[in-house]
Amino acid sequence: MTLEEKLKIASQSTNVLHQHLFGFSVSIIDTADSENPEEWSIFSGTLVEIEDRLFVATASHCIENLIRPSRYWLLGDIPAFKAPEVPQVIATHGTANDRPDVGLIELDPDSFRKISPKTGVPLSRIKPVGTGRDKRTAQLIGSPSQNVEHEIRAPSRGLKAVVMGYTSLPLNQSDWPTFNAAPTLDRSIDILMEYPSGTADTTRMDTGEPVKLPDPKGMSGGGLWDQGFDTDEMWSPDSAFLIGIQSAWFPNKRHVRAVQIAHWLNLIKRRFPELQEAVESAA
Repeated sequence: MTLEEKLKIASQSTNVLHQHLFGFSVSIIDTADSENPEEWSIFSGTLVEIEDRLFVATASHCIENLIRPSRYWLLGDIPAFKAPEVPQVIATHGTANDRPDVGLIELDPDSFRKISPKTGVPLSRIKPVGTGRDKRTAQLIGSPSQNVEHEIRAPSRGLKAVVMGYTSLPLNQSDWPTFNAAPTLDRSIDILMEYPSGTADTTRMDTGEPVKLPDPKGMSGGGLWDQGFDTDEMWSPDSAFLIGIQSAWFPNKRHVRAVQIAHWLNLIKRRFPELQEAVESAA
């Protein structure tokens, strides 16, 4: 299958795949312990299930250790101005100095299922592939801050996140541009993708309509998915697998940065030794 054929299939399959990946994606509010919505921030994450435990894979810079877990809550399909009684956030963990920039939130699975039909992606669909597979399209999924909707009509007053998907090719290491980045780009940690201005292969997940690429602020922590196009296999949305976590963007260069998913799996193993065998056996 040629690159042009893969891109054509990717374009035709965008809406179906976006809806599929939406089922694993969450939008999280950080209230910063404030009751004023103007002081809140939004970030993104991917639900992951490991041995009946439910985690959100996200970026370390989006969360803080040793902070009341209740300051974080998940935006659901119904607009809200306050956290629901569930799901219960059990714990949050990040990395020292946010490097690698991977973090996690552990949720109470039973509480989460009471408010959402979404499920966690299994470990079998999380695959470290370094900086990305050569000429394999990937999708970045997240909730841009500028697209958070404010519903002012009763009875559904509140905030509602709009989850977006963007399709592109992770850059080969030889094609990485040279520019100052903090921290410095590292081929053992990072994945780099172009994020052009203007309309691109981008859709709004709840309606499927094509949209102009938004400022990606708020997409931090969102999942980067290899679409799973291979020459010898029949493709389906289940072919996609998680390869990274979006961590930063460089507006002057129009590139987004993600962290390779292997580093999130390493964080799980460090924080939860009892899950190490499950993680390693799925590799």
